[in-house]
Amino acid sequence: MEETEKNILFIQFIKQYVSVAEISLGRQPNSITGKFEKNISHAEIAVNMLKMIADKTKGNLSSYEDKYLKNSISELSNFLLGEVDNDKLTHNA
Repeated sequence: MEETEKNILFIQFIKQYVSVAEISLGRQPNSITGKFEKNISHAEIAVNMLKMIADKTKGNLSSYEDKYLKNSISELSNFLLGEVDNDKLTHNA
């Protein structure tokens, strides 16, 4: 397999976890039901998987792959924190 193909496949691999997190955060519709549904625990798992991938591949990624992965983690972590904070406000109200 050529390096270019590996790079494309790696980004697609990361996009799968990003998509799972976005669906679980209710930011994208469920592809089966077409509904916007939230499952914070699934979103947390997807973000943690991305963090683990970043940790395990540290120093072995192209600058583009590294930046894409870090930006994805950062963005999803912020959305996740917002959802957790919203849940706390809802339950404390």
